[in-house]
Amino acid sequence: MIEEDFDLISKAELILRALAKAKFRNIAKLIVDGKTLYNHPEKKSDLRKTIDGISEFSHEIRGRRSIKITAILADVEKCTANIEIKRIHSKKEHSVDIQMTGEIKKELYHTFINYLNQNLCVKEELS
Repeated sequence: MIEEDFDLISKAELILRALAKAKFRNIAKLIVDGKTLYNHPEKKSDLRKTIDGISEFSHEIRGRRSIKITAILADVEKCTANIEIKRIHSKKEHSVDIQMTGEIKKELYHTFINYLNQNLCVKEELS
């Protein structure tokens, strides 16, 4: 197992900002170390308010090992982004795993990837 030393909150915030740039508007679920902190897929919450309000959960996130976020793009196309950020993981896994299901416009996808490349230096692996 590999243990990395980074702040889960700052990584999550950067990824949420990338999702906001790609027009995702709804955070459906937030899970920290297997404990659900937020689960409201029916609400049309503003992702930007969630980014600003993530400090509300900071005391429950700080010092933890993993965070899972489910975000929904409900525009003309429907897309769900499942993000998992892990400080402790096996050698075969990455510390940040982002999976999208559904359809997303090519331009929005590239906006998302470009933001991540600029701020997190991510490696894209299509499957």
